[in-house]
Amino acid sequence: MMRYIIKVNKFSVSAAILWTCLLWSVSGWSQQSPVRVKVLRQQSFQKAIPPGNYSGIAWLGGNRYAVVSDKSQTDGFFIFHIDIDSVKGRIRRVENLGFRSSGLPNRDAEGIVWIPERGTVMMVGEADSRILEYSLDGRPTGWSLQLPTASKSQGYESLAYDAGTQKLWTMTEGDSRQLYAIDFRSSSFLNSFTYFPAPPRKQPEHGRPYAYGPSEMLALDDGSLLVLEREVWMARSGLRATVWCKLYRIYPENTADKQLVASWKTGLPSVPPRLANYEGMTLGPRLVDGSQTIILIADSQNRYRKLLKDWFKVIILRP
Repeated sequence: MMRYIIKVNKFSVSAAILWTCLLWSVSGWSQQSPVRVKVLRQQSFQKAIPPGNYSGIAWLGGNRYAVVSDKSQTDGFFIFHIDIDSVKGRIRRVENLGFRSSGLPNRDAEGIVWIPERGTVMMVGEADSRILEYSLDGRPTGWSLQLPTASKSQGYESLAYDAGTQKLWTMTEGDSRQLYAIDFRSSSFLNSFTYFPAPPRKQPEHGRPYAYGPSEMLALDDGSLLVLEREVWMARSGLRATVWCKLYRIYPENTADKQLVASWKTGLPSVPPRLANYEGMTLGPRLVDGSQTIILIADSQNRYRKLLKDWFKVIILRP
């Protein structure tokens, strides 16, 4: 979760990153087919959704998504309608269908996933280190799992679900980044792996906000995971800030062998402000040509001083 304030920035993505062909050519990836990646420009829909601290998103099928705001008044989630152009992949419209409260105190929920075989969602809480299951009206079903206790600086920031194997995946975000595999059917831990983030580009300026490491992940049907890493840096003067985002593909059994899928950055200053600290990520619908969409949502800190926005972003994986 982003617990600091950054003012404004400029969205900047190089042309080479906007449309890139990547070959899975490193050790362990040589049998993969070439993958073409397109990173679309971020979009905002300020009048359609309330200001939030959006930290997680899960596709429920069709145009419905469950969205977590980690500072909502109670534990729960929003339901958004998100319409996507089936040819170009751009988001055409977003509509808020309301908040589904569990009636429980806010748990600082960070990640949310859809469990299609049960018709429920699960959320991981950073404050209590627990995964809870909810019906789509927001009520807890009674399923819960206590994770190894993590400190506030090393809390659980992400959650992914593989419907094929019925595995849940979660990861701590602090210095000791542990990736946990959980058998959903038996509510038992299967494995634990150490994750190695890319080296940071900057060192924190004294007394200035800084965040570094994985903020979200999702599971692919071939057993690999996509991991979103982000680094948020602010200059001591407060006049410059940058957010770097990198999307990696990994196999959990060999987390050190990572393949960069896409990268982009936002930075200060800009007019209008375009800062985007992406914390939520989900697979979305396929386009008419078979391309897979990935939808991301950013934490705007309740649109801090009306300078920041609740940004959405689409990444397209071409067949």
